[in-house]
Amino acid sequence: MTTITPAATRATTKETAAALRSELRRAFPGVRFSVTMDRGSAYGWLSVRWEDGPAYGTVRAICDRYESSRFDGMDDGYHATGNSQWSCCGVICQRDYSEHAIGWAISLIGFDVDGEMFIDHAGVQTCQQLSWETPRQVARRWLERSTLSLDATAAPVGRRFADDTPVTPSTPARRAC
Repeated sequence: MTTITPAATRATTKETAAALRSELRRAFPGVRFSVTMDRGSAYGWLSVRWEDGPAYGTVRAICDRYESSRFDGMDDGYHATGNSQWSCCGVICQRDYSEHAIGWAISLIGFDVDGEMFIDHAGVQTCQQLSWETPRQVARRWLERSTLSLDATAAPVGRRFADDTPVTPSTPARRAC
């Protein structure tokens, strides 16, 4: 078992949050991050939220460097990460999406020959519609799984195909799933 460095030589949770916020701002200028300390039973945890901007995995990689311990559900305990400089039990990351980004993802939706929705981006076609989902739900789920970095000013919104054909269930599929 790894011993944890005495708290006197470590940054406090508040200092850890400030340092993480500062690094995220340096790494992704122009993206607004909210870094907050959790309270109550989640004391020692940080929450990071941002809209559009970098992909989840990119931000997660930076946040991982600030965790001094990680929770392991298998033994219901915390284990030291070896990073004794910071005082943080874990970081919860959440990427939100602007209406512009969701509109852009909806514009990527096409329909196959059976009327099922799919998203085709960069030549990779993914069938994702569940029977009860709306186009907005399909687009949001696709954005959550994607590794795209989103710039709210660069994502095109509007029509799906280059010939300006609107997206409707009657639009013939460009490819079948």
